[in-house]
Amino acid sequence: MALKERLTTKKSFSEFSIEYNIFDGKVKVDIVAGAKIPAALIGECVSCAIADWGKSAIAAHTSRKNPWRVEKTINDKSITYRLIEKIDDGTKVSSSIKVVQGSLVGFSVQLKDLFPIVQEILHDWKVEFSEPGELY
Repeated sequence: MALKERLTTKKSFSEFSIEYNIFDGKVKVDIVAGAKIPAALIGECVSCAIADWGKSAIAAHTSRKNPWRVEKTINDKSITYRLIEKIDDGTKVSSSIKVVQGSLVGFSVQLKDLFPIVQEILHDWKVEFSEPGELY
């Protein structure tokens, strides 16, 4: 699938609905109905739409030529995850995703930046299970 082609997908969960738009190398995720999305569910939210473009996202990320890192800025009520890329004349912020009071807000990121940022969010907001079906 060409990344310049527009792909719109809607996915409904029990408590919220999400709309994904993929166009020109960017992924835009909007909460279109329902409750806020817990940050720990970002993996599930992203994975339900990646069947068509996941390989493109991985290929775009692994072909990155410059060193990169995910940086966090922590405030009282939010954490912003930014992908920082080192380029010849300094650094550049490529994309960011914000978690506000433990919940995701809609976001738009470069497709090549999606997986590293999502991995960092999952690392920080992982859900622990002690018994099947029991959340802590």
